[in-house]
Amino acid sequence: MATRKKYVQLITRRRFVKISAASIASTSLFMFGCSKSSQQTDEPDSRSARDASEQKEQQSPSSSTSTPMNREYVYVTEYAGNTLAAVDFENQTIATRYPAGQNPMMAVEGDSVLYVGNSSGGKLQAFNIDTGLNTPIAAGQQPLGLVIDEDSQILYACDYFSSAIQIIDTKLGSMTSSIPLSDVGFIGRTDPPACCRTTPGAGRRPVCMAKSSDGILYCANYGTYDIARIDLSSGEEIEPFDGVVGPRTMLLSKDESSILLAGVGGENEERVFDLYVIDRKTGTRFATIPIGEGVVDVCMSNTGNRAFAIARDEGALVEIDTATWQELRRAQLEIGIGAICLSNDDSTLYVANAETGELLAVDVESLETISRVSGLSNPKDVAVLRG
Repeated sequence: MATRKKYVQLITRRRFVKISAASIASTSLFMFGCSKSSQQTDEPDSRSARDASEQKEQQSPSSSTSTPMNREYVYVTEYAGNTLAAVDFENQTIATRYPAGQNPMMAVEGDSVLYVGNSSGGKLQAFNIDTGLNTPIAAGQQPLGLVIDEDSQILYACDYFSSAIQIIDTKLGSMTSSIPLSDVGFIGRTDPPACCRTTPGAGRRPVCMAKSSDGILYCANYGTYDIARIDLSSGEEIEPFDGVVGPRTMLLSKDESSILLAGVGGENEERVFDLYVIDRKTGTRFATIPIGEGVVDVCMSNTGNRAFAIARDEGALVEIDTATWQELRRAQLEIGIGAICLSNDDSTLYVANAETGELLAVDVESLETISRVSGLSNPKDVAVLRG
């Protein structure tokens, strides 16, 4: 994110390791929220699709054949393809694909490295931007949400299955420690709501994060739909905040006074239509901004004066004034959109549609789609490299 979600504070999204059949059934709800329509349309999550995905990973070319990553391209994680696609909008094509582990989800940039979390296999992929070479890093069981400390280059990963935060020293290229989350969340919650599970299951299930400059890690949890807070100076968890059902994305406002929290919800009374804005110090939700059903992602401009949020189940794009937390403009895109980021100059929004396999380029001034590239294999996240 030019400031994209990756630079402001960082976030994440969904998915899980290949475990028991019952666990797979339960976790598939997390990946796309709990709505029936999502379960019906997201066929790549079926066992046959996963098996095909794993086979494709085994057949992928070695990362040793990779080429340098072009900073003019837009990078998209392809969940079903086990690849990181480099999209060349100038020539309306996918320029190249990099092997990216098993079921890649979120991408976040560090110091000349693009890190990609895998929802299966328990590894992160570290892409050297100058060479394109990929180095896998063990990171627990399901490293989903990622956030990096720009000063220390310490990478934090939400481990969904282990209900822990894994800490990776990127200079060493290895995991150095782990912070387990309490089994009990906000006001004693231990389980997801009935809409969001097929079998009972305890655990916080962290999915996305943001980190403040004063050393507090904020972690949105799918299981207890709350926000865990970790004081990184002590490594201890402190009092949690209330959150959202089906969390997908979290970031901090430019002045770090507020948390922006996007969630897709579940069914019936658990559905989510609003972007939540939460006071970072008190945990009070002081603004709810109507976006549309299934608020799946949000990003922010370089100056922090504008935010852009999308609704997966309605295909809406909304521009928000962060001074007043009011809607400025709205555009209708496409049902199925699931990831958004801004170009480095804040002039273009890139929006991925997991259902159609397309990446849209949307002009910020007009909020009109000006270009699109198709042929992506279940795109899950979008990243723009810093220039």
